[in-house]
Amino acid sequence: MDVIVFSDSPDISSCFINLEKTTGYTTSYLHCKDFVKSMKALKTDVFVYIDVSGFKEDEREEVLKSLKSFKTLKYGIIDKTGEIRDIGALFHDGVSDYIGKDAYREGVSSQRLQKAYALHQTEPPDEKEVSEVPESSEIIISPNEWSVVKTGKEYTFYFMYIHLDNSSRLTKNFGDSQIVAADNSFKAYIDRRITQAEGKIWIWNNFEGLILFPFTGKKCNAVLTCFRLMLSQKIYSVENPYFHSMLSIRIAIHIGNTVYRKKGDTGTIVSDSINTTFNLGRKFGDSGNFYLTKQVLGFAHEGLKACFIPAGHYNGMEILRMKYPI
Repeated sequence: MDVIVFSDSPDISSCFINLEKTTGYTTSYLHCKDFVKSMKALKTDVFVYIDVSGFKEDEREEVLKSLKSFKTLKYGIIDKTGEIRDIGALFHDGVSDYIGKDAYREGVSSQRLQKAYALHQTEPPDEKEVSEVPESSEIIISPNEWSVVKTGKEYTFYFMYIHLDNSSRLTKNFGDSQIVAADNSFKAYIDRRITQAEGKIWIWNNFEGLILFPFTGKKCNAVLTCFRLMLSQKIYSVENPYFHSMLSIRIAIHIGNTVYRKKGDTGTIVSDSINTTFNLGRKFGDSGNFYLTKQVLGFAHEGLKACFIPAGHYNGMEILRMKYPI
């Protein structure tokens, strides 16, 4: 089961530690900003928790009121400060779980979640409502097939930045023709790896690129692909005829929105997500490392989550770094 948690609390994941360790459950964390719009893009086979602990009373009442409109979703309330007085009214209005002070300390278990999921019946989704997600939504599910992605329309993507750290040395030692050949070889190598996970090279220039992966609200195959790239870069260094030393690459992944245009027609696009991803890789990232935002980690395969450690904060986001196996 996929669990989506809307919260601005930095320690919210502590409540779901046991659930994250349980096979068959995937926990993802999103900010509370515009959560109503985000929920419109979610599938019906998820369980949603909304953390109202830091809300003012009028904000909390507005959230609780808006939840009544989501009749196709099952959801619970996190109230670790015990601000809500009439807990019973929550269940009368369709809430399936309430995480108060004590329950927050104990954490959410799979047994508790199963009971909560079975508590209320939801209405079947309206086909038009599911397929037509408003473009103003914070999360705009992108099709898993590129043939269906429409030019000029906004979508949510996984943005992957990749850079060959040795490129400055190569440009000094290689002639123009050698640089072009080496760049094409590196680009083709990356393209072969990402295509298997529906990735697409979108922007590329001199051993540096931005790659898009569709955001479907499910598992993020991009993280596994990048993990494999980091582990196999030494083998690629040896096998490639253009490089005579061990290569080093850096990677960064971020979730964001952009208007989609065809490759080569991206010069006029204005997107905070694109700028953030490039800056995360260029300015925050160090050579030879793989970084991702905590939001991305929530969609990674369970076996990979333990392979990332905290690396600091950038632009208000918690960043994690891949730790290499011994």
